[in-house]
Amino acid sequence: MLCCLLRCSVFPGSDLLVSNALLLTSHTGLGTYLYSRRHMQLVPQPWRVIYSVSGTALFNLGSIMFCAMTKVILPRIDALRTFFGIASGVVFLNVVGRYLQFVDDNTSKNAD
Repeated sequence: MLCCLLRCSVFPGSDLLVSNALLLTSHTGLGTYLYSRRHMQLVPQPWRVIYSVSGTALFNLGSIMFCAMTKVILPRIDALRTFFGIASGVVFLNVVGRYLQFVDDNTSKNAD
């Protein structure tokens, strides 16, 4: 309830605009992050863009799909749903960060 009241008072009537703006910044930030990774330096520039766009779409839209599916399962307690959303985001970022570090480390070993 508090989350809804806070959101309604901060962004009255513009939920879709705020959601789309946050999604756009997420796509931009993650795409730039993927594009600049060490293992992507070995890839030709057009493919770097394609791989970065594909990676950010898979990550962001997969996260949205996961949260939408689990929203049905979770009870209607805003605090619990908020905690679950933040915790799942932290877990996703940690797993993807470790995976990218693993790929970077193995790419640099193979390039030597």
